[in-house]
Formats: sequence, structure tokens, C-alpha cells
Amino acid sequence: MKKFFTILLLTILSISIIYGKGFKIEKVSFETLRENYFSNLNFTSFLNSSNQFFLYSESKKTLLSAKINILSAFNPDEIYIEEYLKNIDFNINNFKIIDFEYNTFTLYSNNKIIKISESGDVISVNKINIDLGKFPLIKKIDEDKYFIVDKKFYTVSSTGTVLDSFDSIKTSEFTIKPTNIVNLATYGYDLYFITDKNSIITYNPLTKMGEIILKEFNNGRIKNLAIEPYTNSIFMSFTNNDQDMSIGYLDLKEQVVKVIDNEKTSDFLGILINKGFLCVIKKDGYKVFSVLDIVK
Repeated sequence: MKKFFTILLLTILSISIIYGKGFKIEKVSFETLRENYFSNLNFTSFLNSSNQFFLYSESKKTLLSAKINILSAFNPDEIYIEEYLKNIDFNINNFKIIDFEYNTFTLYSNNKIIKISESGDVISVNKINIDLGKFPLIKKIDEDKYFIVDKKFYTVSSTGTVLDSFDSIKTSEFTIKPTNIVNLATYGYDLYFITDKNSIITYNPLTKMGEIILKEFNNGRIKNLAIEPYTNSIFMSFTNNDQDMSIGYLDLKEQVVKVIDNEKTSDFLGILINKGFLCVIKKDGYKVFSVLDIVK
């Protein structure tokens, strides 16, 4: 069923190629349903999970978990978010949190996939038998698989085994290489690449096909993507001047970006979708918007 919905989403989004040169920027106002800030913490990383999201302060060794009540999506006026702060020292240098499942965090650090308990105890360390850079782009795509963008495109298991590798991805108009990718997002089996040409490309590891979703966006550099599957919606952050970050809904049909929030780039970490809500993640906390309010 999960494979069916991801392939269906890929099909819907790739019906036509949008060139993006004529996109309009429309500023709209939506109520922030919830926002919470922690002035004494400086969050350095975040992770989206199926039933919650996390923010981690490396300097304070503090983890914030925020769990949105699933019924809140159907009644956003009564949104309920359960939060807890917990001291957790991963005791690893230069790491990236890449997964949380079964009360276990998965980190990437220095060519290793490391599983750590909620209390900070190391459960397992598995070395990836390829030479990767310091911070490759890495996303979970299946229960036991990660997609990595570095010198090549790789699919790697949680034990560090390289399952697949290739040099490029072909689309109907051009070929992209790992050096063309500046960031990526996932939903299910699908990956969404932001390229150095300011394009959005989707790639499905099951079909091994690349599709152009947005060929060129001329209204600023795209930085982050977040995919909301049930409304087939793409949210993105972009900037024109490296000082201000705009966050908006990318309406491919109407060729408009509905900007719903603006943040200082220096305060901004990224965006994510969790249980029908767009979450804007900042270095001192987060704010939440209802997707159903934005996507009519």
C-alpha cells in the first residue's frame, strides 16, 4: 500500500513539466497554530519521524521531542502537541541524526552508521565500506535502507552494506550527477532533489526513473523541501539575499508560490511536514501551520 501511494504521488506530480520562469510570489496570511521557543537552547539539527519530530542542541546536549496528536489534523483549532526536553549526549563528533525508530536513534558520522538508545548508550556501529565525505546527503527510504548522495548515488543498508551505486540519474531532458544536488527530501520511496540549476527532480528507486517537477525557479534559491502526500503538496523555503528566508506552498497548477512565513536565515534550520502540519524549524524552537488551511 505504501508503495502504491508513493508511485501514485509520483505519477500525479509528473504529469507535466513546470518551467517556473513565470511563477508569481503571493504573500498570504495564515494563523500560526502553535509556536514554542527555548531561549536558552541553540538547536543545531532536527529530524522528522513518523509520529513526532526532534530538535537537538549540540552545545546543551538537549533533545526536544514534539509529538502532534493525530486528531489535531482534522481539527486544527484544537491542536495538541506533547513536548518533552531530555538531556542526551550522543558523545560523537560531527554527526547527523538520520532516523528514529523503536526508541533508537540512528546517526551518521565519519563513514559509520551508529545506533544509539534514548539514554545515549551505543547499541551498534557499522562502517560503510565506501569513502564518503564529511557530511554527505543521506535520507532514509525504507525500513532498512538509506539513500546517500556523495561522489556517487548510493543505496546503503543500516549494517553499512552498499546495495547499489550509480553515477547519474536521467530525466526526459537532462542527466543529473551527484555534484548537481544541493539538497534532498523524501516521502516514502520517492526522493526529491534540489539541483544547482534551481530545479526540483523526483526520483523513485523502485522504478529508477527521474522526473522533472520544476525545471527552473527564478524567484530565489530553493533551500529546503517538505512533501505533504495526501494533498499532493510541495512546500519549500527559498531566499533571494541570504538574509531572509521565505517559506511557502508551491502551487504547480497555478504557477504561484504562496508565501506564508518569513524568517531570518541566521535563525532558520528547515521545514518538515508532520501529521498534516507544516512545521518551521528554527534555532530556538518551532512554529506550526495547518496544511489544510493553506492548500484549498
